[in-house]
Amino acid sequence: MKKRFLTGLLALTLIIAPLSIAADVSGTWENKLKFEPKNDTPEDTVLLSSGLDLDITNDVNDNIFWKLNLKAEVEKLTSDEWELDDSYDFEDKFTFSSDEAYVVLSAHEAIYADAYIGKQHVKLGSGDGITTLGLFEPIKANTLDDITSSAPVWGTKLVWYPGDFTVTGFYQPIFTPAKVGGELANAARSIKDDTIAELLQQETVWQLLASLGLSPENVVPGMIRYELEPLEEKDFPITGGALKVSRQLSKCDLGFVYENGYATIPLPVNFDTMTMTLKNQYMPVQKVGATVSGAIGDISTWGELTYNIPKEDFFDPEFIALLEKLDENLDDEDKDIVFTDEAYVSGLVGADYFFKNGAYINLQLIHGLPQQVTKNMLSTALVGETYKTFAADRLKLDLTGIFDITNKGRVVSPKVEFTATPSTKVWLKGTFFGGDEDTVYDKLKDNAQISCGATVVF
Repeated sequence: MKKRFLTGLLALTLIIAPLSIAADVSGTWENKLKFEPKNDTPEDTVLLSSGLDLDITNDVNDNIFWKLNLKAEVEKLTSDEWELDDSYDFEDKFTFSSDEAYVVLSAHEAIYADAYIGKQHVKLGSGDGITTLGLFEPIKANTLDDITSSAPVWGTKLVWYPGDFTVTGFYQPIFTPAKVGGELANAARSIKDDTIAELLQQETVWQLLASLGLSPENVVPGMIRYELEPLEEKDFPITGGALKVSRQLSKCDLGFVYENGYATIPLPVNFDTMTMTLKNQYMPVQKVGATVSGAIGDISTWGELTYNIPKEDFFDPEFIALLEKLDENLDDEDKDIVFTDEAYVSGLVGADYFFKNGAYINLQLIHGLPQQVTKNMLSTALVGETYKTFAADRLKLDLTGIFDITNKGRVVSPKVEFTATPSTKVWLKGTFFGGDEDTVYDKLKDNAQISCGATVVF
């Protein structure tokens, strides 16, 4: 057995044992296999994984509640040799982490309020799995299956219920950025290098590099260094904060939201031509938004409208001038390379409906996807899911997808799921990309995946 596996297993046991005596423990155990069928050598992309996801909760008394989520996962590419004597090899394949870890303190007498303290998921928007109010919902993904997942953030959330209103305040003392790793990071790195390589082939770029005193023939993508600069201090000393006021009106819930924090994805702010270094930084952003959710007959509906205010003069003027020179002679489809700190509007509308025959449909139209944090990045996309159940709900055929209208691309993910026992499900799933030539979606088409697995709920 490997050192880190034993250490993680021991830590998991030591944590769970005393906590679970008086607590409720539930979770899932998932085993899966996936591969990339369009890869030149698909047999080398076969990945086996096994993961345990535990929720431990406890009501200490009427005023105190706590929750701890623990995750442990081991994965291995079948093409990799597993060195039995090399603990570092195993450490790269085994992960042990916590997701949520917080305490809830409640007051239900003189005032009615709850305080959530610790590592928690913070949802202030009304979108279903996607939002334009996401400063505190950073993306955390290693695989294509995780692309809509968000990381918990550290902080304190206070929820107060004065009369018919709900007032939610959140303070974030420690910044949590988006985190993309594994196969997604590799795909992003490949697209970035390919894009730079394509730019370096254009005569306009050669002329620009020559004007900067560089030898174009000696510049290759690998020469460009990427440097992440520290957070830029804001006008008042908080890493992040938010306030939401909502009220139930007739059959709908109306809310107003203010967020102040940092975009969770770093942006390039300057380029040092002497050292070939592209400097990146997290941009301070304010968001002012309105949310609504309700029902029209049997159809559930929701929406968001958000005014985004990036920090003025965030980008170095010389860097912007460099991008503008590069942009002047590029094709229209490449006109999104000049970053801007202009304020902009984003939003979404959505609805879902359950049919009596076991079918379900969910559609959302969004302008401004979570990873798009400046005006020039914005695109409009249709996000949807539909499924139908058969055989007394034991068999489920599911289809999810994203159609990026602006960038002319799509992601389609069909899935077949069968409930073998009340606690066990087996499934087969595919994820496929497509789009117009030279779009990001087209470049990702060879990263299509097929996976299968079994999930046990306890």
